[in-house]
Amino acid sequence: MKNNNLIIRSTSAEFLIFEMQKEEALKLALNSEKPVLIFCGTRAKAEDMSRELQDYLESYDSVKFYHAGLTREEKNNVEKWFYPKDNAYLCATIAFGMGVDKKNIRTVIHLEPSSTAEAYIQEAGRAGRDGKTSNAYLLWSKSLIELQKLLVKMALLKCFTLIKVIFLVMIL
Repeated sequence: MKNNNLIIRSTSAEFLIFEMQKEEALKLALNSEKPVLIFCGTRAKAEDMSRELQDYLESYDSVKFYHAGLTREEKNNVEKWFYPKDNAYLCATIAFGMGVDKKNIRTVIHLEPSSTAEAYIQEAGRAGRDGKTSNAYLLWSKSLIELQKLLVKMALLKCFTLIKVIFLVMIL
């Protein structure tokens, strides 16, 4: 299946997903007021987007990534780096969330929809906590919504399969 925004290839039961929206996100990030927080759906996407921005800007000090796979020390170092910066980009998963309060984020970009409307509102609300005008952008396409529906169905199927296995074990 292929369209302008998404290519999905099946390999056994798994899907490889190559999002074409990275270019649009790069353009938006580069032309938006800083600091910029880019929410990415996975750790790999956060690291990849960070590398793309670093390569484009030819600067490794103005772009970092943040996700749950980092050690506490690495997270602390990224937070200490990001807080005082006025001209920085942080590519992060939702791990950059609760308890993190950088007041002057001017732009929040989501590469894909959040899991819920409430999650999106909270994540987008990272921008402008100092009361100044800020922007939040959501890059999406119908294909991404359909993909999320498919992933939910796959997760439910796995859950039901696990429940069946547990039930069978219990009755044996």
